[in-house]
Amino acid sequence: MANNDLVALNYTLHHHASRVNTVAVSPDGDRLLSGGDNTEIVIWDILTGEKVQVLSCTFNSPVRALVWTPETPGLAPGFTFGCADGSIHIYQHIEASSQYQYLMQELVHNGPVLDLKFDAQFVRLASVGNGFPQVSQLLSMEGDEIFKTF
Repeated sequence: MANNDLVALNYTLHHHASRVNTVAVSPDGDRLLSGGDNTEIVIWDILTGEKVQVLSCTFNSPVRALVWTPETPGLAPGFTFGCADGSIHIYQHIEASSQYQYLMQELVHNGPVLDLKFDAQFVRLASVGNGFPQVSQLLSMEGDEIFKTF
């Protein structure tokens, strides 16, 4: 049991109709992403506990992994999530708004995406699925290609 002097519950966030599989706190500490078996991503305001945006991905499968992506040359800040069908989805922040918009998706694994990490220095996305890691390069939106897998 947690020591009450060290841990204080701020909010219990309610939205997902089924199990939540993954969460991620934004680099600035203001937002929380949650994703789960109901194929939705919820963006929460950590300071108030309010929902900022709900993204439905019903055409795919349960959300298994989430990672925030900071602003990099040619790409706005946002987040990436991985699904049980092996796809990853990239969303970007809409400037002067609290909303995020879809940028792209890519099938990167033959099984569930189990974890995601982002390397801001070299703008790379590492993913784990069907027993092996994979590294993909995120490219500038200005070219024809946004995503390249090694």
